[in-house]
Amino acid sequence: MMGSHEGTKTRRGEEVGKRLKFIAPLRNERTDATSEHADYLGLENIQSWTGKLLPSATSGTSEGDDSAGGTANVFYSGDVLFGKLRPYLAKAFHADKDGVCSTELLVLEPQPDIHPRFLLYSMLSPDFVGQVDASTFGAKMPRANWEFIGSMKLPTPAYETQRLIADYLDHETARIDALVVEKEKMLTLLEEKRAALISRAVTRGLDESAPQKPSGLDWLGDIPAHWEIVPIKYVATVGNGSTPAVDNSDYWDDEGFPWMNSSVVNMEVVTAASRGVTDKALKECHLPIISPPAVLVGITGQGKTRGMASVLMRHATINQHLAYLVPERKPPFFTQRRLGGVIANENGFLSGVGF
Repeated sequence: MMGSHEGTKTRRGEEVGKRLKFIAPLRNERTDATSEHADYLGLENIQSWTGKLLPSATSGTSEGDDSAGGTANVFYSGDVLFGKLRPYLAKAFHADKDGVCSTELLVLEPQPDIHPRFLLYSMLSPDFVGQVDASTFGAKMPRANWEFIGSMKLPTPAYETQRLIADYLDHETARIDALVVEKEKMLTLLEEKRAALISRAVTRGLDESAPQKPSGLDWLGDIPAHWEIVPIKYVATVGNGSTPAVDNSDYWDDEGFPWMNSSVVNMEVVTAASRGVTDKALKECHLPIISPPAVLVGITGQGKTRGMASVLMRHATINQHLAYLVPERKPPFFTQRRLGGVIANENGFLSGVGF
């Protein structure tokens, strides 16, 4: 009878798979260390699905990370790490040096008959990740256990075949990554061109030959001579909102009046609510009822929200990190979008645009 450590065989006697625990047993070595350790690796430092470290990786513990208690797993160069917390994120890494890591990362020691990078790619395959994810327990912090993962069978062709497959995948994924970088550069340039086009149109107009005059604002420079600068309050209703006490169930209802948080300013058009608030919250808290179309502007944060703007296309209220602007005369969508950016950054508006 076939031993438990042996792989499944075809009728021709070819071995097609072995249990993971026999080709890469779990390394159960721990030490006293936290995320402040120089060589510490956390789940947040590993990119999903790629097997790579994040370029901006910084130490720090994640929610649900057992390593916060001061215990870490030890790994050595050549080991393969796999994240058991939220395995659907597909976080795995082939270590090229010794270090310590979160106890949410399983440390596997590849045996001589398994190529480490072939093992890494096998554990990053959708089929493997899907099976592991289906085995998890816990609703908020789903985890997989080693007993299940270790019993899974992986295809184990000859070592030289494994090496060739791993080399091929290294080459092809590197080529794809390079294409992604070039595409991202192109998208960045297009975004810059788009922003420059919008800025030019709404601050200089469409007639480049029109006479210009100083706007009186350093950030703006010259404007068409027939345009005027007026305070925002003369052309739009402006205000902001609040966040009702999160622990007061009388204030929150998923089916209630739409309430928006600051993340919505990363959308072009806002139609879906972040949460819902009750009539009681609308009466007792500083929550304006905003009629569309309006502009929502991020007034706090760093980069991702501050200075960003979206067009609101439904009745809603907002939190304290957003400002709303409801023009007295309804401008076209294009002008509304730009209006938010101008207001957020400079507290000024060109009355000749869109009104």
